[in-house]
Amino acid sequence: MPLNRNSKIKDVWRHPLGHDVLLHLLRQRGRGEKWIENPVVANLPLTVLDRYAWPGFTDLLLEMCSTEACKPSQPELENQTWWKEAVIYQVFVPSFMDSDHDGVGDLGGVRQRLPYLERLGVNALWLRPFVREKADGSVLDFNSINENVGCCEDFEALAKAAHAQGMRLIVSIDIAATSDEHPWFTSAVQGGEHREFFFFRTGRADLPPTPERPGVKIWKYYPEIGAWGLHSGGRRRMDLNWDNPEVRSELSSVLRFWLEKGVDGFCFGATGQSSRFAHDDVEALAGGYTGGSPSDRFGFGPCLHRYFKELRDNALSGEVLSMGEVRGLGAETAKVLTGDNRCGLNMVLDASHLAAKARGRGDEFGLDLQDLRRYYLYWMENYGNEKWMSLFFENADTPRLLGRLGTNPLYRSILAKMLGTWLLTMRGTPILYQGEELGLSNTRFSSVEELSDLHSLRQCAELCERQGLSEQAALQKVLPTAADHARTPIPWSAGPGAGFTGAIPWMRLPDGAEHLNVAQQNEDPCSVLQHYRQLIQIRKQNSCLVYGSFTPVFIKNKKVLCYFRILGNHKWYVEINLTEKQISRPGHISRTQRLFLSNYDSPSRHLRPYEANLYLCENG
Repeated sequence: MPLNRNSKIKDVWRHPLGHDVLLHLLRQRGRGEKWIENPVVANLPLTVLDRYAWPGFTDLLLEMCSTEACKPSQPELENQTWWKEAVIYQVFVPSFMDSDHDGVGDLGGVRQRLPYLERLGVNALWLRPFVREKADGSVLDFNSINENVGCCEDFEALAKAAHAQGMRLIVSIDIAATSDEHPWFTSAVQGGEHREFFFFRTGRADLPPTPERPGVKIWKYYPEIGAWGLHSGGRRRMDLNWDNPEVRSELSSVLRFWLEKGVDGFCFGATGQSSRFAHDDVEALAGGYTGGSPSDRFGFGPCLHRYFKELRDNALSGEVLSMGEVRGLGAETAKVLTGDNRCGLNMVLDASHLAAKARGRGDEFGLDLQDLRRYYLYWMENYGNEKWMSLFFENADTPRLLGRLGTNPLYRSILAKMLGTWLLTMRGTPILYQGEELGLSNTRFSSVEELSDLHSLRQCAELCERQGLSEQAALQKVLPTAADHARTPIPWSAGPGAGFTGAIPWMRLPDGAEHLNVAQQNEDPCSVLQHYRQLIQIRKQNSCLVYGSFTPVFIKNKKVLCYFRILGNHKWYVEINLTEKQISRPGHISRTQRLFLSNYDSPSRHLRPYEANLYLCENG
């Protein structure tokens, strides 16, 4: 039965997409699913959500759930393609390899290290940052490359060399917004033809279109045109109006430009903001903002899938990969946006499992393995066996996972290998972040001057100004969530510059560079690097570990993560101890299950701390 204003909360909870929306709302309010499943709450009228969330929430929810494009899609036939079989390696270019010895990594450095990447076994490179942008990530020019990492000619040379080695190239482009210095926006505030490319609201200079809370400013006044401009995702990152077909046409041209230069796939930032609810009444929508991110209030509108399908029809034909970064997306909503039979995005990248969570340890924020287990079991059950997942534990915007788990440093190598086994044996496309294959952890930054991430620097400045903290105290508060941990240069060898550069590196080297570097791990058959090479090779040689179903077992035992990968008569079994203690094996290992790879040197009757074993089931 279609939802309407007379429906009850339990009716929305049963609706696949409505369930996702309510689940996201609960997380923002710090509540669990049991709260909404309480019979008293479940039988409340739907309209009560206008008081719990913000005025107008009910109407927006009903619009989303009734939109044709948002009807749940059916499971699809398995189409084989390169990006499903790929192991993607995300490169943060400024910190990967410096070829011209100015202290900053560049595209020439990536090309110089292609033999290393080929030996690792990855077959797709994802370059970040790519197009010319400001320090806050807002785009200055869609058709040129950041000057500090190279130029178009450098990219074309890299593309030619990578393709010759059988590697694909993926690039990041934020097509939901531009910098306020982009030519489109400067034209708009001068009354030019690009005004309708953005969201403007006329009004008084002393009265923003919506009430503003401390630290949450989403409007800026432009006296040249007597109007306020919307920047929901950053102070100088101006939201593009995708409802304008000229915007979508221009962006299609941008993508075709880079495809001609050798790009094989794109990752789009802030994907959900490409379609908005109530775009003609942005004031009412933003006025009800009560928590979460301002961008949460503006995204995932009714045209989102249609717009990306249009983008694919106009620019992304064939096997061009399209990934979209999302925030707090539910599995059913992801099904709307993705899939071979939906012709929109190929994959979504939901980094909610990497979001910082308070653990009651003062100002420290971290993760635990139960968070990751819970996240991937949910997604595998509700999405992963029907659609295609992106799998990742690290990226350029979050601290290193090994540094967030709070484990004994004595287990660094064992734990790093365990995480690799987990990542590379699930169903989906694994995405490694540079240095993950070396077991790099977080870095002990000693001063604010050592930081480079603009967000971290702003946080430090605000803590000093608003709370009166010393610079050192502010640094300690910011470090647990600082992206700088992931952006330290890759240590290729021991010694000055760590083989990354012949100059002074643009930021400090990671802790442990003298013994965690590539040269040292190349010589050690038991290193983390060698373990990743073996895992990638096993995955590439066994299609069951790519296309096979994911079937978890011993789910109630939270100390372990165990699952089968099954394709026809082929079967693999993975068992992982998620604890720092020796535990009993949850199930019997039969004679037909041959141990193929382990992160320990010899077998054991018990599962040792963070032990991860991959078995080939020889009789299917």
